[in-house]
Amino acid sequence: MELFFSRAASILALLLVAGGCRRESEISVYELPKESSPLAAQPTDPHGGMAMPEGRGDPHAAMPSGDQVIQPGVVGEVPDHWQLAAGSSMRIASYRVEGDDGAVADISLVTLPGAAGGVLDNINRWRTQIGLDAVDEAGLAAVSEKRTSPVGEAVVVDLGEGSEERIIAAVISLSDATWFYKMRGDPNLVGLEKQAFLRWIETAKVKVEIPGAAPLAPIAPVVATPPPGVEWTVPEGWQPLSAGGMRVAAFQVSDGAEVTVIRLGGDGGGDLANVNRWRGQIGLDALEVLDGALENIEAGGVSMPLIDMTGADQETVAAWTRLDGASWFFKLTGPTDAVKSERQAFLGFLKSIHFGER
Repeated sequence: MELFFSRAASILALLLVAGGCRRESEISVYELPKESSPLAAQPTDPHGGMAMPEGRGDPHAAMPSGDQVIQPGVVGEVPDHWQLAAGSSMRIASYRVEGDDGAVADISLVTLPGAAGGVLDNINRWRTQIGLDAVDEAGLAAVSEKRTSPVGEAVVVDLGEGSEERIIAAVISLSDATWFYKMRGDPNLVGLEKQAFLRWIETAKVKVEIPGAAPLAPIAPVVATPPPGVEWTVPEGWQPLSAGGMRVAAFQVSDGAEVTVIRLGGDGGGDLANVNRWRGQIGLDALEVLDGALENIEAGGVSMPLIDMTGADQETVAAWTRLDGASWFFKLTGPTDAVKSERQAFLGFLKSIHFGER
C-alpha cells in the first residue's frame, strides 16, 4: 500500500507541475495557487479547524460553476449525470449534481499529506458544519462504517439525514497521506446519490501512469478469516471485503448487497439506538420501543435477536449478541431484491458461527 500511494503521489505531483502537457488523461487545474501539488506540505492543516492561509479557504468548498473545471485524477464508476465542476487546487476530483427544485450536491476528492488532522477531528468538523454535536471514538464507531477501495480502507459517515443539509464522507488514512471523499448538499438529493457515491469510493483509483515506470504492486487479496476463537462457514458466492478494527469481516453478496460483522466493547450503544440508526440508513422513521419488532433465533450456539427492516428500495436484516463483555453485530443490507435473495444464506451463515469455549 505504501508503494501504491508513493507512486500515486508522484504521478499527481508531476501532472500538476507539468503545465505544458495537457493531455486528457492528466489532471488539469486552472488558475492554480503557488502550491503546485495537492500533496505538497500545507502551511496549516485545512482539516484541523484552524484558519486557512489567505486565499486558500476550505479545500472542499465548491467554487462558482463555469468552464474552469477540474479534470479528475482518478477513474472509477461515475454516473453520467455527475457534472465536472470547479474547485480548490487541492481537489483531485470535483463534481456537481443537480436535482429537482434547484437542489444541488457538491462532490469532491481531496488528498493531503500525513494524518491531516486525523479521522475523528475531521468528522467532528463536518458534524459541526451542519449543526451536529461532536462525538468521541466510541461515538464515531457507532455512526460510521468501513468500505474497501483500491486505495485502502475507508471510514464512511452519513451526517445530517433529515436536516437542511447532509454530508456523506469517507476518510482513507495511509502511512504518508490522507484521502477525503465528500458529498454535501440538499439532504434528499444526497440521499438519492448515496449508493453512486459509495460505489465511486469503492472503485476510484489513480488513472495515469508515467511512461516506462514499473507497474503498481497488485492489491493483496482479502481473506475473511474469523478472529481467534471464532469459526464460521462462508456461503458460496460471497466475496470477502477488507476489514479491520471494529469491522471483523465483510462480504459482497449478490447484486450489491453486503454482509458485515462488527465487534464492539460493552453493549455497543444499546439495541434501540442501533436499530434506529439502521432504520435511518434506509429511510425509515425511528421507533420508540422495540416491542414486536424483534424475533429470536438460535445462531452461533446462542440466542440472538433479529430484525428485518424494509425501506423504499433498501432492506436490512440484522442480528446481534453479547458475549464476554463485547457486542457482535451481523448485518445484511442492500437493494431489497438482493437482500431477500440472500436472506436464507445469511441465516445459514449465522447458524454456522461457533464462538468457542465460554
